[in-house]
Amino acid sequence: MKCSRLAALAFIFLSSFLSPGRLYADGELKGRFTVVHSKVIDLAVEGTNYTSVTLVWTSPRISSNRGPWVAYDLRYARTVINSEERWQSATPVAGLPPPQPPGTRERTTVIGLDTCTNYFFAIKAVDAQGRWSSLSNSPLGRTLCYGGGGGGIGGLPAAYSAYPLTLSVNMLGRVATARVSTEGELATVLVAKDPSEKHTFELDKGTKVVLADKRVPELLKFSEASAQLPPPQGAVVLGRIYQFEALATALSPPSPVNISPSARLLLSYDPEQVPENAVEIAIAYYDVEKGWQMLEPVPGAVAEVGKVHGVVSHFTPFAIMAKLAEPTPPPASFEVVRLAVQPARIHQGEKVTATVEVRNTGGSSGDYNLMLMVDGEVRHTRVLTLAPGASERAELVLAGYGPGVHKVEVGGLVAEFEVLEKMRVERWWWAIITALLAVVLVVYIYVRRRSAGQ
Repeated sequence: MKCSRLAALAFIFLSSFLSPGRLYADGELKGRFTVVHSKVIDLAVEGTNYTSVTLVWTSPRISSNRGPWVAYDLRYARTVINSEERWQSATPVAGLPPPQPPGTRERTTVIGLDTCTNYFFAIKAVDAQGRWSSLSNSPLGRTLCYGGGGGGIGGLPAAYSAYPLTLSVNMLGRVATARVSTEGELATVLVAKDPSEKHTFELDKGTKVVLADKRVPELLKFSEASAQLPPPQGAVVLGRIYQFEALATALSPPSPVNISPSARLLLSYDPEQVPENAVEIAIAYYDVEKGWQMLEPVPGAVAEVGKVHGVVSHFTPFAIMAKLAEPTPPPASFEVVRLAVQPARIHQGEKVTATVEVRNTGGSSGDYNLMLMVDGEVRHTRVLTLAPGASERAELVLAGYGPGVHKVEVGGLVAEFEVLEKMRVERWWWAIITALLAVVLVVYIYVRRRSAGQ
């Protein structure tokens, strides 16, 4: 026993150096040992842009003491995330797809980041029982900076004359600008944020922005909308409704605009204001013919909790819309509204019919298990499927009961029928027939005597 303990201790000591993880014992040293790897997910930065970082990792394996992974939790911070305390204080992102089968290469893009900034990322996975994986590694991704090359001033190409115009974006009073060509093509990435930096509008380098008459706008203006546009049934607006407008000059009226490829719009909301029965949160745009329509999200991208994103190619009123779950109708509820037995009196060997009417007084369709009892015993069963407010009548034939009064019960209603004894019925018939024969005989004798007297 002493030797086995020494061997186990030696095994633990060596494993702590040779194993990629830590070794734990289930109880005493004589028990079963399980290797727990310190890094379950191999997170890596695949690429960066001015306001986004693309991450890749392999869907983690499933250990023997866990079920399948059902969700990820991805977070980022300005410092490395290498402890539970730093993980808890990091910014979570929303909208990650569920984990793929173990060993699958996964990829996502985190958007809405600041330019020229270091970001550290980390991720965990959780199974259906709420058991979390260990924290992944924390790779660094640095977003690109303006003026990062191109041979010109401010990151512009050397041929500065190719971009002689200026496009300004006014986000609730805060203005960002970029140079554009006479065809409306941007020379650089343009990222515009409102003063509180809650809302962001992004245009990639090379994007073309032109008005309906092919002119290049001088100003794109993002402001609060004055029109009151009620949300569709089953949805609520989170925050305010905003209006994007394109103007040829700062003093000209708004004009329709075309953006190609589409711009990215990120809007923020307060998670505390989201109704408990919300099932989807997205940016919606207002169509004069169709009403509010959900905007397509940025493909393959996620943003931190409290932000939603979408791709924009033209300007209309925008708002953050929360779709609400349809109210659950009340369950089916049944009531037996009628019970009748006809005829109420029969002779032995005859049949009666029990008529039962059942109504669904609830708010959902359902099955009613009709159970008819005679003299306290179940004699007939039937399943009735009824829609809300519907009723159905069932007719059940009863036969083979002996003389006497019999009680019929269905759903709390009671009716009766009587079976007369068969022999009693025959004696009545014979009495009637005998009386008739006697009357006929008396009449016959009377007639004969009168005939003989004449």
